[in-house]
Amino acid sequence: MAGQVIPITDLASAGVVLDAPSISLPPNGFSDVSNVRFNAGAVRKMEGELAISLTNCPTSGIKHLAYWQGPTNNYYIVVHESGVLATVYGWIVGALGTRITLGTMVTSAAANYSHTVFNGGFHFIINNGVDKPKYLADPAATNTLTALPNWDSYLTQSELVSMQWDQFNPDIPLGTFVIDFSTHCLLYTVIPIDTTQPGDTIRISIQTIPPIDVRCGVIKSFGSLLIAGDLTETAQASPHGVIRKLPGVIRTSDVAAPGNIPTSWNPFRRGANTADEFTLSGTGTVKDMAELQGVMYVYTDTSIHSIQRTGSPNIPFSVSPVTDSYGANCLGAVKEYDGRHVVVGSDDVYIFQGHPGNIQSIADMRVRHYLHGTVTTLDADNIKIIRNRRYDELWFYTPSITVGDTEVLIWNYRNNTWTKRSQTNILSADIAPYSGDDNSSLPLITNGGAVFYGDAPGNYTLRNGSTVYDSFIERERLGLTPEFDTEELSSIALLMSGTSDLDVEIRGSTRPQDETGITSGSSFTFSYADDYKVDSRIQGRFLNYKIGDQSATTGTSWNLTGYQFEIIKGGTR
Repeated sequence: MAGQVIPITDLASAGVVLDAPSISLPPNGFSDVSNVRFNAGAVRKMEGELAISLTNCPTSGIKHLAYWQGPTNNYYIVVHESGVLATVYGWIVGALGTRITLGTMVTSAAANYSHTVFNGGFHFIINNGVDKPKYLADPAATNTLTALPNWDSYLTQSELVSMQWDQFNPDIPLGTFVIDFSTHCLLYTVIPIDTTQPGDTIRISIQTIPPIDVRCGVIKSFGSLLIAGDLTETAQASPHGVIRKLPGVIRTSDVAAPGNIPTSWNPFRRGANTADEFTLSGTGTVKDMAELQGVMYVYTDTSIHSIQRTGSPNIPFSVSPVTDSYGANCLGAVKEYDGRHVVVGSDDVYIFQGHPGNIQSIADMRVRHYLHGTVTTLDADNIKIIRNRRYDELWFYTPSITVGDTEVLIWNYRNNTWTKRSQTNILSADIAPYSGDDNSSLPLITNGGAVFYGDAPGNYTLRNGSTVYDSFIERERLGLTPEFDTEELSSIALLMSGTSDLDVEIRGSTRPQDETGITSGSSFTFSYADDYKVDSRIQGRFLNYKIGDQSATTGTSWNLTGYQFEIIKGGTR
């Protein structure tokens, strides 16, 4: 008996929807996926991993990974922790057989590493929140990781000695005063003539400059200066302790000379000086900063502020609140793409383009509750974002030391679709040009004991080259026809290409609330070389199906542009 053909096309436009009931999805929407991307009109198996052989790379204890593009060389940067000491290593791209020891940092369990580049990549700056930010100049082999110059130079001052002289108090105590200007400063004030008393008054004071350590949660480059936020001042000498905790304060450095690092952070230094300190309105903690169209935006956990250049030598910057209704959850939760920011906030993922009226959710009714809920391994309060330019994707992941797979939620910002990836556990990641194609940027990943490309062209296995990288799409509760009859799915014709046989698992259901997936269903093998369809003979008002890698496949590519269901009408009402 001839059947009715139902085509399912345009597979790249809906993606996976994890929040809405699957019965409400359009025919080309999916209720679950793994390791596929929606790209160029098709569902495509994602590419796998490729190990990078860095000689003498630590096999455990890696805490941070970076790719540094300098004017002289490009480098892989690895931070390795052992106890309270972190050693920073580097490998020049093209000379991976030589490990360069770049320097050390103090660390602890509270360390949260991040990096930024300065002067167009001439300087590399790394920060972990428990040590002073340190920088390195290219070429790295001839330089040493060094603390930023005069990083602790602006300090709270307390008065040690005070003397006042005027015609009524002409005597200055006798004796010799020796001032160590590394720990003290000399201030004098001329008080204008009082009309009731003749003469001027001169007040002289000697003030102490307490030795303190300044730490910051985040530091970013902004043109020819640096901006730091989430500050903490602690005493260097005994008794040690916090002097000031300034979570909502940002500091700007002085402008650096061309090719140099800023040499002052002291807003009270005489002469031309752009160093300053700003207390943001509100009580939030500075979480991240990112530049957008020439403006630096500061994200606290509850607000967004802007920092703009004024062109005035007296007040070089203006800091303004943008909104108190949005913020960022953590360091790494803000990423720039195409002249806008994507941000993971307290209960959403949104796009920010510089004005609060244009803020737009990209997760609502699709993955918003999934990301911020408990059914996922992702932690929205410890999220990181990397940009995979080659496929116009933003990857959202949670750093994990758990051996196994890390869940990665991926948003394609061209076709506005979400997908999921099951990645070897990610502890730290960055973006690097693929060694065979410098025009293509790839995710660079460490799981704490190895460094590898996370999405390498032509690879469909995990980095060891033997474990098959499993990919699939799944849909629950697809209504076969508008009628209430129990239909029979006669066959499925797959419009696919690639060199992989596919598993097609199918289960029919008469109940609209059935979300058991393909459990207890039937499984069929689609041979890419011989078949154009699979005959199924499955009955039900609703269809649950899963299409993915055939179990015997050893890591090859496939993509689906569509499929057709052949339905035989009639059956039980």
